[in-house]
Amino acid sequence: GGALPLWLRWSDRPARAATLISARAFAIAALLVLLERHALRRSWTLRAAALFGLATAAFEHYLWARADRPHVIPFLVVGAAGAALAWKDLRRLGRFLVAAVFLILYPFFVNAPDRALAPIESLWKGGLTALTRHLRAPGATWKSVWPCSDVPSDAVRAVSEADRQADPASRFVAVASSQASTDQDPVLLFVLSARLPYTRWYQYDPGVQDSRAIQTGMIQELERSGSRTAVVWRAEVFANGLEPGAPLPRSPFDDAFDRLFPVRGPQYGLYEVRFRAEPTP
Repeated sequence: GGALPLWLRWSDRPARAATLISARAFAIAALLVLLERHALRRSWTLRAAALFGLATAAFEHYLWARADRPHVIPFLVVGAAGAALAWKDLRRLGRFLVAAVFLILYPFFVNAPDRALAPIESLWKGGLTALTRHLRAPGATWKSVWPCSDVPSDAVRAVSEADRQADPASRFVAVASSQASTDQDPVLLFVLSARLPYTRWYQYDPGVQDSRAIQTGMIQELERSGSRTAVVWRAEVFANGLEPGAPLPRSPFDDAFDRLFPVRGPQYGLYEVRFRAEPTP
């Protein structure tokens, strides 16, 4: 199971490979439960540990989408709970090995910066020294170390520029050019950014996203983001039910965004970087 991520090094389609890796890791965990079913029948604590083990394997797929601290915490916490339940049933060597696994994972993921993680694939050549040297290079991100998704280069360039021009402690802002005419969302851009997203309201559902309460909340989140930059993606490309060339409908959020981020910056394909008008708090 631990060796499966090495497949990403040679895969031509890493996004699909990452999905298969997570599925196979869950299958291995399920197979272990099946093979140990007789022992599980005799102990409720082992049955509970097995359930936590399956949940850990299910959480693991988040690591292939984004290997950062918020996504690894559920993996470690649920896994540790399963290990604790099985602890009294383990022999001395088993306890040592389980403890060693968590002691190795902890500094790699929890104590490291969000973009400086060390999955097994990155250790294949050069070890931790080479990894650290790579991450300290200008413009280096975890995406260039851990290639587990297919991402448009224009999106990467736009998000990188927005992050570079903003305070790292601020929230990342990505919006559509219209809140009222698209069924797409900016989750991909949120994932690419080194910063946390400014809002949880990202799915553009008519009657929800354009409702007064949600629009008011998003405007307040926009003002509190503290970001000097924002990424705007062209909603007209994905607009439904509009004639070609027809003007996009406007919402209160669109007007508020244009007031806060009126300065147009560089454009990368479908994505434009915008700058805030006044100094951020």
